[in-house]
Order: sequence, then structure tokens, then C-alpha cells
Amino acid sequence: MLEQRHLYRERKFNKALAVKCNSDPVLLKWLADLGTGFDCASIGEICTVLRLNVDPALIIFANPCKSSAAMAFARQVGVLRTTFDNLDELDNIKAHMPETQLLLRVYASDDGALISLGDKFGAHLDTTQQLLSRAWELGLDVVGVSFHIGKRITQLLISLELTSTPCEE
Repeated sequence: MLEQRHLYRERKFNKALAVKCNSDPVLLKWLADLGTGFDCASIGEICTVLRLNVDPALIIFANPCKSSAAMAFARQVGVLRTTFDNLDELDNIKAHMPETQLLLRVYASDDGALISLGDKFGAHLDTTQQLLSRAWELGLDVVGVSFHIGKRITQLLISLELTSTPCEE
């Protein structure tokens, strides 16, 4: 178990479990003990993970359209990493969480998934330059990318290619 934990933390990329897909406290605690990150889309999900004594730095506030109250809560409890995929969200983040680390949520889809979220969320490639430019104009700290495939994906190869290659520095 210790070897798995060490290997996981040495990678140049992070994976985060979407709490929405499985909020079983026993599973979440086990994953937390391994150093897993958590993708939380609501205040309730953030609270669920924080009750397990998870470091807020391991939580990504990944709701694609966050309310100002939710952003204020996340900031107050120390969750300072979030996703964005549109210009309006960047303006909201600048107003309510300007010190947060941002992940550009990119479009990723699996047409065979039971529930494909790629069609609903994520920036398409042709919009990413505009989004990144706006984030930098606002003085925001973009630190990486994020994607969410959906539920019961069938084209696992795409997902593995994106997540198994460490980012170059």
C-alpha cells in the first residue's frame, strides 16, 4: 500500500475522483488515504470530502457554472483549484476567487458512454486560445487542463492516452 501511495504522488499529473459518481464514505476515505484528489461540483460534495480530513489542496471545484456564494465558500475553506470552460466563468472567478489555480476544462467525448458529458461541458479546441488569453489578461493562474468523459465510457483508450502521459515541464 505504501509503495502505491509513493508512486501515485510522484506522477506529474493528478487524477481526481468525481465525488458525484460515488460518494460512499468508505471508498472516499480509502482513496483519501492514498492521496487521491477529488472533483467536487457542489458545496455538499466539498463538505463530504473535507469531513474526511482531506487537504483542501487535493480538491478541485469542478462545477462548470459556479455561483458567487459557492465560490466564496470554496475560498473560505481553502479549496483554491477550479475549472473553467467559458469567458463568463473567468470573469466570475476573477471577481470571487482571483488567487485560485485554474484548470482549463477541455471537451472530451465518448459517443458510446451511457451519459456523455463531453457534449455538455468543456472548451472546444478552437476556443482554448481565446480562453487562455483572457485568463492571462485577468492575471489568473492557469496551471493545467481537466476533462470529464462521462459515465460508463466505452472508448477507454482515449482516456488512457490523455492521462497516462506525464506533462512536460
